[in-house]
Amino acid sequence: MTARSSSNGNGSGNGNGNGNGNGNGNGLSDVVQAAMGQGEWFELGPTLGGRLTAIVANKRSLIIDPAEVLIVGSPGGGVYFGRGDGVAQPTFTEPDNYALAEYSILHLEWDLARPNRLYALTWNELYATEDSGVSCLSKGSCWGDTWVNLLMSGGMPGGLLPDLRRAEPKPFVQMLLQGGGHVLIWSRPCEGIYYSFDGGVTMLHHLPSQAGVPTDCVRLLAVDPAAKQLWLTPEVADSSPPQIYHTGRWSAFQPNFAWTPAAGDLPRGTVSGLVGVGSGLPGFMVVVMTDAAGSQQLESFRTTNDGVSWERLGPVGNPALARDVRILVSAGGWEFFLGAVRAFYTSDLLNMGWAEKSLLGEHVDVRAIYADQDTQKVWFANDGAGSNLSDPQFNIVRWNWYPRNRLATPFGITPDGLKAWQLFAVMPLGATPPQTIGTRSRVFVGSLDNNWGCFPNADVSNDFTGLPYLNGVGDVLAIKGSAVGADPIYVRTASGTAMSRMFNARTVASCENVTLETIEPEGGVAAPFPWGPNSVAVHPTDPNKVYILRDDPSGQTPFLFSDDAGFSFWPTNPLDDRPQPVSIFVDPKGRVYVGTKDKGAFISNDDGQTWQPWGLNATPPAVILAVVVSGNVGWLATSDGLYRNLQSRNPNSRWELVTAGGGYVVSDVEVDPHCSTRIYATLGFVYERQQHRGGVRVSVDGGNTWSSLTSGLALHQSPIADVEVDPVHENLVYVASHGRGLWMYDWGKGPPACQVQFAKKPPPDAAVQHACKHSSFPPFCVFP
Repeated sequence: MTARSSSNGNGSGNGNGNGNGNGNGNGLSDVVQAAMGQGEWFELGPTLGGRLTAIVANKRSLIIDPAEVLIVGSPGGGVYFGRGDGVAQPTFTEPDNYALAEYSILHLEWDLARPNRLYALTWNELYATEDSGVSCLSKGSCWGDTWVNLLMSGGMPGGLLPDLRRAEPKPFVQMLLQGGGHVLIWSRPCEGIYYSFDGGVTMLHHLPSQAGVPTDCVRLLAVDPAAKQLWLTPEVADSSPPQIYHTGRWSAFQPNFAWTPAAGDLPRGTVSGLVGVGSGLPGFMVVVMTDAAGSQQLESFRTTNDGVSWERLGPVGNPALARDVRILVSAGGWEFFLGAVRAFYTSDLLNMGWAEKSLLGEHVDVRAIYADQDTQKVWFANDGAGSNLSDPQFNIVRWNWYPRNRLATPFGITPDGLKAWQLFAVMPLGATPPQTIGTRSRVFVGSLDNNWGCFPNADVSNDFTGLPYLNGVGDVLAIKGSAVGADPIYVRTASGTAMSRMFNARTVASCENVTLETIEPEGGVAAPFPWGPNSVAVHPTDPNKVYILRDDPSGQTPFLFSDDAGFSFWPTNPLDDRPQPVSIFVDPKGRVYVGTKDKGAFISNDDGQTWQPWGLNATPPAVILAVVVSGNVGWLATSDGLYRNLQSRNPNSRWELVTAGGGYVVSDVEVDPHCSTRIYATLGFVYERQQHRGGVRVSVDGGNTWSSLTSGLALHQSPIADVEVDPVHENLVYVASHGRGLWMYDWGKGPPACQVQFAKKPPPDAAVQHACKHSSFPPFCVFP
């Protein structure tokens, strides 16, 4: 466990070099500042690795054995380095990360021209760090101690990626030019291309949409090293014909953005990987495509004539393992590595097939590859280590690599010291038997890739119980229960057919003995996209009433309702225009509210039989991630910020932006069940569409003013998916970081005193209406 005192608003600590976000969330009111002086953040973990999307090995230092240091990056967890002797397991530690304002790391790569310079591509930025040499010997590395933001954007997020399913984007390349020139090229979300001929000192900008490419949202970048051309694949729907473009020849200090279509005769399908061939011959490129010509396989193709025509080279391998491509790497000549559900390798793509390479005990989903010809080793980094602290899976596997020959002698690496769990959901249950009075709540958490787990007492220790796969998958998206303190608790996974319920989550002696039952509605329960913690709701006074959103392309039945804990479901009707709901809320009167993609929010007074527009329908954000109603006050957490309506039952009332916006996403909103004027908002997470910094903001006056609870902390640089106030202990707040695991804030002597009035006086029941997000109903709350 790592404990860190909360920031005093001066921006000290990790990530303090690039500002604290936008708008009215940065200052501290006197009331909040006084309370925070007694408060403290606790990083609870677990220390179980997590999704790794970047890896390099230290071969650039002259003073450290290249086998000793690995540097890894996580999309939300930041940068770590692990030092070992190449035989024993390395221990991972976190560098100082000074001025690394965003922890959503997507790619790490050595500078091709400056040996000690390392680049980190984040979701929205490009950073550089350098090792200073001898002074770093005792630590093993100084990469990551100090970062430089090459765009100098102040931590502002880029655009929201299109509503398409994808792996994390990694649009970053380098090109060595004739005459000793060198250029960095990368893409910010939906902002086209940035490039620099001087290592990022001067960053130039290009919009492909102004030169014949259909969009400035770039999925893949690649380089033809012989022809000195830049290639790209734009973000287009999978149903569209494949689109690939290349430029003319670049020269020293002279870009060439004359884009030429290069998809040639490729069949219909998704371009999942694009890379140049290091053969020394111009015009040679390789792509891998998903479901090429409806084959339901991953297939590879090559061109030798700048994409005028493409030759099919055959399938990669077993479709169950050769899918969901994350990365394609050229290792020289016709030698390639590919990261998918498993790693694949070919030493001669023209004459040999792909070989699947895995190690017993290795986690699935290879997202990062680093191949080092000098040391003849290759590293594959994957999605995590599972949920068993005592027996973790391998988060990284290193192979001995004999170029143009084979891979041999795999070595599995466990994530000792690596804190990079991507959480979707957190649910505190309150103190439960057989715990004694005064202990903290039992808390369940759900993660991406690595199952779920329980902190038996959520105490200030790394006390964690991992729980097994549910419904055959490792992604746990939502955990919800009723506010009355009665079971069942409902658990949603990424399964398309089933979810689960727990009837003894509060009373069972230990978390691992909880009883699970399966819920299997007719038509399935595929989670709506983007995934998030608010696609399930439970009636605040009746735990048997569960409301479930599901992905339904037809729009016919995107909403399921059961009044018997999911044993049966009532028919419901679609919304007008059939938008896709992604978030849901139920108030004590049984009114159902849903937030949608691109159509605003809607309300139903009859359990989904009829629907009426309710909020932001005329000017809808791209996605509404959370809906909350507290008395007459409505809250919408959206991709455009947090909106409030003080008279939400009045159809002519006004919604107002109260915090974030301007590109900043509000992922979740929580009205404190102990005090309706104390509001918490989390920033930075729209699954597969945007991740950015921002942390947690709090308002103690009903949303009129806001203060940051996380400025200066590592948590502030990580996207946050969910926030919950402890249903018993009002001084405890839990947040699910999508990259840094579970964090708990303890106000110490107590949060700021509850104010009794909004800007306009709320109705009498305003103090208790956010009940459906909570698992224990405070005894002093009485519904009207």
